[in-house]
Amino acid sequence: MDDLTQAIADFAVGFNPDDMSEAAVQAMTDHIIDAYGCALAGFDEQPARIARSLASAAGPGASVIGLARPATPEQAAFANAVMVRCLDFNDTFNSRTGGHPSDMLAGIVAMAEMAGLPFPWRSPAAFRSASRGPASSPRGKAAPRRTL
Repeated sequence: MDDLTQAIADFAVGFNPDDMSEAAVQAMTDHIIDAYGCALAGFDEQPARIARSLASAAGPGASVIGLARPATPEQAAFANAVMVRCLDFNDTFNSRTGGHPSDMLAGIVAMAEMAGLPFPWRSPAAFRSASRGPASSPRGKAAPRRTL
């Protein structure tokens, strides 16, 4: 395992959501609400319809927004991510590196759902690492701390 992968793994394994400040919880909540708002706005766009149609044939597993039955976790993650990002794809959280914490949300939610984790704590470690961890900045330098 390379150093960066090890640092991310150590951060994720050692992360305790109970240690999050109220401001961090609020920022995470804001990102989740924003992401799902974007998903609802993008729900009827052609890419989202195509992604849901692919997921509908995939089989049981994780929830897909707008489908009555679950799909495999990877298909659920893909379909939900398409809905989250199809109208919001130019939005970035950290302009130095691009990307946005919501880029990870659909995959995290799908895997956490499969693991039986409660919704609010499915994504804090990923949001924290996206906003300030070593993987969020070029050349391993920590990105500046962001607050919403």
